[in-house]
Amino acid sequence: MLKNKKGQSILEILIAVGIAIVSISAGSMLFFGNQTTFLDQRNYLTGSGLTSECIEASKEIYNRDWNELTAGSHGMFYNATAKSWSYASSSSDVSGIFTRIATISTTSISNIKDLKCTVSWSIDPDRPQHIDMYYKFSNSLGLYGDWSNPRTFGAIDLGAGNEGTDLSVRNKIVYMTTKASSGPKLDFHVVDATNPASPFIVKSINTGIGLMAIDVYGDYAYVASESDVRQFQIINIATNNNPFLVSSSSTSGNGEEGLSVAYSNGYAFVGIENSISGPELTIFNVSNPASPTIASFYEIGGDLNQIFLKDNYAYLITSLNNSQIIVLDVSNPASPIFVTKYDVYGNMAGKSIDIIGNLIYYGSNNEPDPNGREFYILDSLNFPTLTSTGTANINADLNDVYVKDYLAFMATGDTNNEFMLYDISNVKNITLISTLNFPQGARAIDYESNYVYVAVKSNDSLRIISSQ
Repeated sequence: MLKNKKGQSILEILIAVGIAIVSISAGSMLFFGNQTTFLDQRNYLTGSGLTSECIEASKEIYNRDWNELTAGSHGMFYNATAKSWSYASSSSDVSGIFTRIATISTTSISNIKDLKCTVSWSIDPDRPQHIDMYYKFSNSLGLYGDWSNPRTFGAIDLGAGNEGTDLSVRNKIVYMTTKASSGPKLDFHVVDATNPASPFIVKSINTGIGLMAIDVYGDYAYVASESDVRQFQIINIATNNNPFLVSSSSTSGNGEEGLSVAYSNGYAFVGIENSISGPELTIFNVSNPASPTIASFYEIGGDLNQIFLKDNYAYLITSLNNSQIIVLDVSNPASPIFVTKYDVYGNMAGKSIDIIGNLIYYGSNNEPDPNGREFYILDSLNFPTLTSTGTANINADLNDVYVKDYLAFMATGDTNNEFMLYDISNVKNITLISTLNFPQGARAIDYESNYVYVAVKSNDSLRIISSQ
């Protein structure tokens, strides 16, 4: 009996130990399972926040400039100084274990762009996680009213003999460049157009001999100067009533005047008149606006009249009669690479460009050849091949063009129709729908919220136009 009891006790002990082990294992699994669930929930919330931030930041970029929604994969970059978002030069951005990608896709409709924001992470190689959010942008918002009968809402005099050369509009503030017919005068102007019928000058300054072109981003205006020794300048516009010159720089070995400028991702592209002494394109690294440095340069062999930056490409509009459009790969601004060129019919110099989706809107000087045209719509769907899809005979220099939805707003040298408006909804039948007559030629054009802003070669250098 005692022997049997002993065996029974040992068995009971083994059973008790087994139960304890099972209980501990179950408790451990429950504890660590709860820990994993908690960690997954926390990571999901973080990833969701980063994805939402991507959507909201892209909305800010869209509100600033439709053309900054460039096709491809982008990381997100926040500029604490400018207090603004932009797409990074890299294809993603990383925060701890999270990788974020903003993908912009163009569609068959040129004024629509799709956004996909993806945040992915993994704490277990067997369980990769990701969140996708989507948004659709349209470039048609804000265009309304009867544009077949536009009217001038307001105009402003920027000084006797001061000719408007270029302008950039942001939140109803117009940053404008001018040059004087004789002698140095105020050449950079900040105009408040909150009331388009009564715009007023907030502040004007003199940066030197005169300014020819402008591009605005963040707290800075990047300008091309008429000077032949300081062709590139940077102006601080953080405070509208106190703009001031930050720096002035010479282009690479070129002693001619500045003509054009464009900014993207920390670099300024400056175009110069044709020169035998140096290249016509200089690319500046402007990460330190007080001390820009030359990143690279490129020889054109003709005037570089306008620059448009899109999807890591620089579209150069030149005076060359066999290469009015030159396209460079500038994904590495320190080493631009030739991609293609386009020879527009005739011998006239290129003057202007706008790009929406895969369509390029090009303008030239007045073409005397009866078979020639000043306005071309080119399709880059099979890039780098460019194909002409439609043309219009403007019969004047087409100094600048801005396309909004189905309308092309044009600043021209026509002595009776300095402002022209074309319906381009049918590229095979581009139709003139309205014009306006100014005292002198129109030089540049910009658009914001159903208003068109035109720089004019006259005392009333700024004209503000809208639909009826």
